[in-house]
Amino acid sequence: MKIKYMAGLLLLGASALSSCSDFTEIDQKGMNLLNTTDQLEMLLNQEYSYDVSNINRLCGSVLYYPGNVPTLLANPVKTTSQIIIGYDEEGHRREQVDLTSSDSGYASCYEYIGTVANPILSKIDAASGPDSKKAALKAEALTVRAYFHWLAAIKFARAYNPSTADSEKCIAYLLETQDIKQPTEQLTQKEVYTNILADLDAAIELDALPVSAVNRMRFSKAAPYAIKAMVLMYMQQPAEAAKAAEQALAINNTVSDLNNFMMTTTSMMGQPTPTLEIPKLALDQDYFTDSQIEFFSWLTPRYYSLFEDKHIVKDWFETYHTMMWMGSWDATAPMVVNSLQSMFGVSEGSMSYGVMGEGRVGTINISSPHMYLILAENAINNGRIDDAMGYLDKFRVGRFLPEDYQPLQGRVTTKAEAIEMLKKNEHGENCFGVHHFINMKRWNELPDYKEDISWTLNGKTYTLRAGSDLWIFPFPKNLMNKNANFQHNYETVAM
Repeated sequence: MKIKYMAGLLLLGASALSSCSDFTEIDQKGMNLLNTTDQLEMLLNQEYSYDVSNINRLCGSVLYYPGNVPTLLANPVKTTSQIIIGYDEEGHRREQVDLTSSDSGYASCYEYIGTVANPILSKIDAASGPDSKKAALKAEALTVRAYFHWLAAIKFARAYNPSTADSEKCIAYLLETQDIKQPTEQLTQKEVYTNILADLDAAIELDALPVSAVNRMRFSKAAPYAIKAMVLMYMQQPAEAAKAAEQALAINNTVSDLNNFMMTTTSMMGQPTPTLEIPKLALDQDYFTDSQIEFFSWLTPRYYSLFEDKHIVKDWFETYHTMMWMGSWDATAPMVVNSLQSMFGVSEGSMSYGVMGEGRVGTINISSPHMYLILAENAINNGRIDDAMGYLDKFRVGRFLPEDYQPLQGRVTTKAEAIEMLKKNEHGENCFGVHHFINMKRWNELPDYKEDISWTLNGKTYTLRAGSDLWIFPFPKNLMNKNANFQHNYETVAM
């Protein structure tokens, strides 16, 4: 899983906006270099990325670890990878805080807030240029600010609970008016989410974003509605979330058909192999996306078990499995099988596979299938099972080869079955990215949806409880050491 690390560029806490001039040269040597809308728009030419490696490890489907897992877990010296992969709650309380000197996900979120969103919002009114472009840039900057604050809030705070949101500590919310000489304040969840929704509503009210952005790494008109839908769902307001999802779909309800990205490649054994390869920024369904190439991740037995049978991503996403052996591990690659069994402690028939090749995925993308998932879950909770399956079928039809597709509508009749299908399709859309973590963390608060995660290695079973504090990541030390206003969002034990 490729990760963009910003060496020496951590915008954390009191130093989160150490100076806009450090990054955008807004007032370098007394000269404002960003005087026009065209100049300000250049700040939006940002290739957004977000580190999901530890998030994916926690979810148990896509395991990024380029080493021997049994050796890692047996090491008496704790590491963050060991704590997360081994679901070590005690290590999380005692050692993980000290091990987290920095966090690239935290840095990325506040980098984009501090170097893209807030400089635009602070300068746009005084800039020269058409009013229509000013409005569009302002709307996009508000959307960027809301989205990346939300991603930070999800990772570093508890799942949103309306009954405790008034008192539960969260993160800082950095506005363009922030005095960079003053330490930032850690706000409550309610305060943070109020700010997130206010920014999204302001972006929506401007009604200035294009239906189709310049490219899919820019936020389109549907994006603030879609983010609002996901935020409201996370806040346990499904009815309001469904309304926002419908507004996003009214702008763009396109669903990409993965059959269009199937091709025949030649395996390393010289055999023709059907393969799914998604080119960069190719999916019309995305309201916004990043573009990542998956590599050196292991797809665990849980990854495969959470898909529907014959799902294109499950069977044909380009992996060492498809490219080298076409499913015949024991017959064609016994040395590899033995090596992987030793590394992962799994038996033949439940092998983990390395991901390779050119298959591109979004890790923080926002798409129309996300909206249909929200509508489906809301329908399930209101007893409208057939409607819910109809929403899933809207995008499922493009997730199977034509001869393998069967609609769910009319076949699923119980709530339990409907939730199972919802989860399988949520996993199919999100398994490589942040939204699978978001939904699982949210579901941990819901009795009908929460579940423990377990996996077994060399006869030992590791379990992540639905209510575990492992779902909350510690703030990095380079924030905590600089800003006394912050406290961790779960109980820690000083070493």
